[in-house]
Amino acid sequence: MLLPTLLQKVAYASKPELVPIMELSGVGQGRARQLIQAGYISVKEIARTEPLELVNKLKQLNIKQAKQIIASVKLVLQEKAEALREEADELISL
Repeated sequence: MLLPTLLQKVAYASKPELVPIMELSGVGQGRARQLIQAGYISVKEIARTEPLELVNKLKQLNIKQAKQIIASVKLVLQEKAEALREEADELISL
């Protein structure tokens, strides 16, 4: 179900570093490019920033959008961390 969406994003992305950022809610190719040009080259960097800082660096972004992007990043990172914890638990139980 997610594969066609991901393949479409990869096909349109000229830079591989855009793909993880484009997976965030409310972030398309244009916004991902803006984030990278503003110095946010990973989702971790976006998660560490404050909404106002994001708004100041991306002039076309409003505070509500900034909060949504940061919340989306934190959710994605939380899900990845949980998946890693589950995988570690499985390995430990072997």
